[in-house]
Amino acid sequence: MEPVMPFKIAASQVAAAALFGMRAMLDGRAREVVDLLRNKVLR
Repeated sequence: MEPVMPFKIAASQVAAAALFGMRAMLDGRAREVVDLLRNKVLR
């Protein structure tokens, strides 16, 4: 079962996703961010 994308996206959700991406990149987990983008966003 896949998570369903909400009809409306709040600014706080975008900010939280961006913060996760920045923290992951700084922590050396760039591959995780790229995989997330490929699998969830760019379909």
